[in-house]
Amino acid sequence: SWRMIFFGIAVLAGIVGLILLLFLPETLAVSNRSPIRLRETLSTIVGGLRNTRFMSYALVFALAGSVQIVFGVAAPFLYQERLRFSPAAYGLIALLVGAANLMGEVACSALAQRTTPRQLCFGAWSFLAVGALVMALSGTFSGPGFLAITVASCLSLAGGGTLCPTMYGMGLGLFSRNLGLMGGMISAICYLGISASTAVVAHLPQNTQAPLGWLYVTLGIFVFILLFFSLPRAKEDQATASKPA
Repeated sequence: SWRMIFFGIAVLAGIVGLILLLFLPETLAVSNRSPIRLRETLSTIVGGLRNTRFMSYALVFALAGSVQIVFGVAAPFLYQERLRFSPAAYGLIALLVGAANLMGEVACSALAQRTTPRQLCFGAWSFLAVGALVMALSGTFSGPGFLAITVASCLSLAGGGTLCPTMYGMGLGLFSRNLGLMGGMISAICYLGISASTAVVAHLPQNTQAPLGWLYVTLGIFVFILLFFSLPRAKEDQATASKPA
């Protein structure tokens, strides 16, 4: 039963908890530890929510993450029900698409020191946009096809794979304190966005890849707008944007 998946997750979480408890003691010196103060925590959260650049980066992270996750929601219907692939064959395709996503993440680490944030992010966005258009147009005019769906998914997830760690790093780079809390905020915003996107794709028809493609196009438009207005445009602006708060 699919319910066993959650049982497996619970077992793995318990194992991780034991490892943390038994083998990973606190390494921060007592003198450097800060007590948890609810008022300061809320103040930090409010400050993050009011930071336009931080929120833009977090929202791009959520949108790019949604591109990756909704593939896993819609793809089984497209490959297994429409194209009649076996579950094992779909698993291999999912592995291929996942490899493209991983290549995007690897590209992020390789290019981050060699390009400007604007060049890196819009380069990644171009992959996402091309993949989204291929998915939407092929589904609209020619119907479901293995090559179109797979190539479009690889392009879109490669772009998303580069954008996610870039946005996470740039969001944290805006602050010098409470990085764990700010990272948690980025993750929370991401999961809220993913939840909304998966709810949308769950109600879309799955007879072709067009609905998924047009959802990708919509997400890509919002990504472009956020990147256009939030990314630093010049070296001086970049230095200001990366200066910790």
